[in-house]
Amino acid sequence: FKKLAEQSFTENRFYFRHEHLSNWQKIIDDEKSSIEEKEKMAINLQAAILASEKKIPYCQDCGTDTVFIFQGSQTFFQGNLAENLEQGALSARQKNPFRNSIFVPEEDFSEKNSGNNSPTEIHLFPGKNSQEINGVFSNKGGGSGAKCTNFSTFPLLAQNQQKLLDFLYEKILEIGHSACPPYNLSIVLGGLSQLENSEILTLSTLDEDDFLHDD
Repeated sequence: FKKLAEQSFTENRFYFRHEHLSNWQKIIDDEKSSIEEKEKMAINLQAAILASEKKIPYCQDCGTDTVFIFQGSQTFFQGNLAENLEQGALSARQKNPFRNSIFVPEEDFSEKNSGNNSPTEIHLFPGKNSQEINGVFSNKGGGSGAKCTNFSTFPLLAQNQQKLLDFLYEKILEIGHSACPPYNLSIVLGGLSQLENSEILTLSTLDEDDFLHDD
């Protein structure tokens, strides 16, 4: 798991998923896309090519190293899983030209740069498949975190579909420009708690929310 974390936190700062790059190309090829949209997507693809050379990461904000592990009940791991993941993430930071962008509390009203992008955010969950261990590795930047909002108004809005759509439209416009691509907009409705919603939202933006629930 140490080696897996090191490889994952190296590659996901230099490479994009094929399907995401394909979506950028589709925008360029779409006759309905504006000139500005086509130019922006072309710049994104050029930046992705540059990042793939592994000299500089795609975004200067390297983000918080975040791990979701879903461990089946019939799987076993020798050693401390969280420590191995932390060590692997730290190794990736030390071997690559990543900017130290994480600040940690120093005293009640002050903070300092951690100096190595630590700590790693690690979440351990029981897996749906008892014979498998699945993991999701991501780097969540400050832009995505700053634009995450929780509203406790859903029971009223759920009674009228148009009111719900109007509400979502208003809130999406308020997001504005933020963070670095790729942009994945996710909306979570309902849920048992804000904590559960936040977990589902994070995994949904990574297209990996199927690990948590069957539907």
